[in-house]
Amino acid sequence: MGHHGHEHEACEACQTNAGHHLPALSPREVDRRYRFRLETDPAAPRAGEEIRITVRIETADGRPATGLQVHHERLVHFLVVSENLEEFHHLHPEDFGLLTEEARAQARFTFPVTLRWGGRYVIAVDAVDRGQALHKELELSVEGPPQPPTRWDLSRTRSVDGLTCVLHTMPDRIEARNRVEANIEIEAGGAPVTDLEPYLGVLAHLAIFRENASGSAHTHGGGPEFAHQHFHKPTPGYRGPKLYWGHVFKAPGRYRIFAQFRRGGRVYTVPFDVEVHAPHEGR
Repeated sequence: MGHHGHEHEACEACQTNAGHHLPALSPREVDRRYRFRLETDPAAPRAGEEIRITVRIETADGRPATGLQVHHERLVHFLVVSENLEEFHHLHPEDFGLLTEEARAQARFTFPVTLRWGGRYVIAVDAVDRGQALHKELELSVEGPPQPPTRWDLSRTRSVDGLTCVLHTMPDRIEARNRVEANIEIEAGGAPVTDLEPYLGVLAHLAIFRENASGSAHTHGGGPEFAHQHFHKPTPGYRGPKLYWGHVFKAPGRYRIFAQFRRGGRVYTVPFDVEVHAPHEGR
């Protein structure tokens, strides 16, 4: 996979799991311990038609990875993104009734998706095996019309269906390999939103992809404790208006951050684009 997957090392070797830190395996260690087998039905997937994707997770000796644990209310999370970052899906077999006991015993995870374009897609797989988080990127080639160029927008404000979302980062200028503390402030009709609802165990999921889908990370947000590098006691009853999170971007370049949160029973997906500079550039 070349340099794919290295961005995930930026998660400070941990993932938040409903308030608990989990040690995360490095990409090299994931490749040493596991095999991920990707199958599609049909075998030659086409844009605009439903594709049934199956991922088998095996240990290095070829046996099903039967030690997987539920994290953030699902056994495995699949983040599907087009190479141009214009299409994004966060999917789970359970949501389609496809995680049978037999499938679980075989570590066989299936979900349907319909994709807009042809070309390269990346499927980022997130799972927890015996208390350790693992992240793997797989690639899927789709037949169909070419993907249009990425429409970058480096402004920090987004309006989505009546909500105004503003991204704040500290520092404002993001540098690779230096931790950034961030929050997304949400308003509706000019008033702060304070009725956010938990989504898969936390207030926010953030899927972060580097340009050309050349690296990814999956992190989480919530109350002020999520901004800190070392997890602090959750803020009881916190429901907004700011979703706090923190991250270390491994390499310079442009990134798209898909922020997901729930309000009124509906999941919102809000994309933000950021430029990450080389450390100490221009000083």
